[in-house]
Amino acid sequence: MIRYDEKCYAPTLIGEHSKTKCRATRVVDPAEGEGRGATPPRQQNTTTYSRQKLLGLFRSLWEESGLNVYDPGLRMNWAVVRSAVEARAQAMTWAGTSFSNSLVLPIPPSMTDDRQAEIVSDRTKLAVSARDNTRVVLVAPVRGWLRPKNAKGKDHAILDLAINAPGKPSYGKNPYSLRVVMSSAIFNRLAISYSRAFAPISVRMKEEGAKSSTLKADPKIKAVLIAICKVHMSGDGVFTLAAEDAAMDVLTRDFIPCDSSYEVELARALAIDGRQYRKPLISSEWEGMLPDFELLDVGSERAPLEVFGFATEAYLETKSRKIAAYVKSGRLFWFWDPVSDGGQTLDAVFPQLPPRAE
Repeated sequence: MIRYDEKCYAPTLIGEHSKTKCRATRVVDPAEGEGRGATPPRQQNTTTYSRQKLLGLFRSLWEESGLNVYDPGLRMNWAVVRSAVEARAQAMTWAGTSFSNSLVLPIPPSMTDDRQAEIVSDRTKLAVSARDNTRVVLVAPVRGWLRPKNAKGKDHAILDLAINAPGKPSYGKNPYSLRVVMSSAIFNRLAISYSRAFAPISVRMKEEGAKSSTLKADPKIKAVLIAICKVHMSGDGVFTLAAEDAAMDVLTRDFIPCDSSYEVELARALAIDGRQYRKPLISSEWEGMLPDFELLDVGSERAPLEVFGFATEAYLETKSRKIAAYVKSGRLFWFWDPVSDGGQTLDAVFPQLPPRAE
């Protein structure tokens, strides 16, 4: 069993790399002997998790579920994602019990006919959380946001989860009768801290006495929300999940997390070319370094792929250190320097990738 200590949630710097990373610690299950790790702090009535810790939790869960690997022979969808994450969560502890008891990954309407038992299980989780005043962790793709102004003049945001049919609200015909809201303050923090995640979603701003304006979505990528939520249940069985803290991440259409628009372009090109690759999120064989991607179809050893998209002094030092390590190893490696190449897209400047193994 994997149990997490506080290090797993905290962002750590990989060398001088500025990306947020998360480190998992394997400890011995009590049934197997004494371990040195500590379980996460128990849930409180107030949120104690920072947004960066939430992102670290999400990426750790994603990598341990195997969802950071792209295989051209596999067709990925939310059903596959949900099954993989749920299986991984069962082996994790959260607030002294299995993480799966607090994890909510809503099921799309297209899957509801075959998964009634799972829907009942999820609704039970939500009902228990509302009764016991505990918190759930929501992981869900987001299609859009509606920012109305209520009668009291207080702004809030209503999420349009991508699990719903187009044009349908987040409750109503949804089998969960699920509604997700957050305060304007949390929404604004997300918009600033995770601005890239707003590219694949639409935001409708609806103010009193004014027409609504819409920011259109980018179809090449997905946005996923990770939120600690307090659950409210109405008398007619509608659940409202009020986000107390939240983070977001950007995924390709194949559910691979990316750290920049350049990485999205590279991941898209790799998929079009039918290459098998991995996105290291919390671990790699390179001490103190995480390659942006690793090719898995070049033989017995992985080939690191790097996208050097910045030109700050600290970043250039990290770039030099990575290249030196790869050269010293004698391994195949590849890098793309879009800044040096004038910020061109892969259609214009795309260095040749290491060949596939015969």
